[in-house]
Amino acid sequence: MRAMAGSWLLALAIGGASPDGQLHVTLYRSWLAPNMTVVNGLFRVDGPMLGMGPACEYRVRLAVEDTAGTRLVSNEWDGRCPPPRQGRPAGALETFQFAVLPAHYTVRVSVEAKDRPASRLSIEVPLESLPVETLASDLILASQVGWVDAAGEAQWTIRKGELGIAANSEAVALEANPSIAYYLEVYASPEDPLTGTLTGAIRRLDGLQIAQMKLQSLDSVVQPRPLAGTVSLEGLAPGDYVLETRLD
Repeated sequence: MRAMAGSWLLALAIGGASPDGQLHVTLYRSWLAPNMTVVNGLFRVDGPMLGMGPACEYRVRLAVEDTAGTRLVSNEWDGRCPPPRQGRPAGALETFQFAVLPAHYTVRVSVEAKDRPASRLSIEVPLESLPVETLASDLILASQVGWVDAAGEAQWTIRKGELGIAANSEAVALEANPSIAYYLEVYASPEDPLTGTLTGAIRRLDGLQIAQMKLQSLDSVVQPRPLAGTVSLEGLAPGDYVLETRLD
């Protein structure tokens, strides 16, 4: 039985970087009854990472292994960077999805230049499934969250039911549109209804909180439900920050 009174700090995504710091992989976990953790992953690839010029073609290999070394997922695919923009190399965003049972895993991703296997970047990211009695999914930050329709389906990096999430390898708020979108799921039930407030806090990288805002109210939620919206960052000085969400 879950004790529902109190305050929970909701988790950010799992991430990791290759030893040289060039390849970054982000993993977002959500819960699927009765006992599955669904993982959405993404990472960015560009030509300079692999010593390539404008002809940025590469191969991706993805593997997921349990603690015994058993390979549960093994995929590979080819990718290509988009054309340069204003004379500068453009990156490609690669995404993947898989589901696992409750346990610990290792996610292995490698990217190599096509026809040049020696030019290769690799990363291992430890993954722990969400606990069976989890209250919420990982938090996803994005440039936009909205309803999926046939005309705009391509703009969404991650799709959750009828909602699309335009996530990227880095959540960036531009001066022309100083806001950031968020998405997470809460897992309530008739036996354990949820009533409370979803609060957001903006912190500097040294942990100092500089802003706090109310995001949403929950009133006797009795089934799994997505919480999505937009946070205004008007007046925030340029820099790197952490958006922390808390369910009270």
